[in-house]
Amino acid sequence: CYKVHDISRLENRQEWAGLKTIFAVEHIVETKHKTTKEMNYYISSLAETPEKLMQITRAHRKTESLHWILDVVFSEDECRLKSEESNKTLNSFRKLAILARRTYIKSNKLKISGKQSILKAMLDENHLLQIIGNFSSESLF
Repeated sequence: CYKVHDISRLENRQEWAGLKTIFAVEHIVETKHKTTKEMNYYISSLAETPEKLMQITRAHRKTESLHWILDVVFSEDECRLKSEESNKTLNSFRKLAILARRTYIKSNKLKISGKQSILKAMLDENHLLQIIGNFSSESLF
């Protein structure tokens, strides 16, 4: 995390009400085939340490990752149910499925992507039963 300590020289900073921090976070992503670096830039009304800003951005990325899975893998945005309660119920089941899959992957120390794991569970009933069988109420607490 790289933080600009003095933003007093920034032109037009008064147009950003409450602006206190400008920072960048470098993400290094390693896969089987390559390593990539990505730099994300942020502005904030918080005057925090680089360590705290990194924690905040990690939490934000986790939330965005969950929403991406719900939208891309489960096509949540395409759901045409009219009832708000039905949508809430389906959302809960989708999140439960994500938790079950993550618990299974973690407990079995697997190196498999979320998309691969979900596709495998959809195509292979035995794999799905392994995920469900591995998931218990104990893993929720």
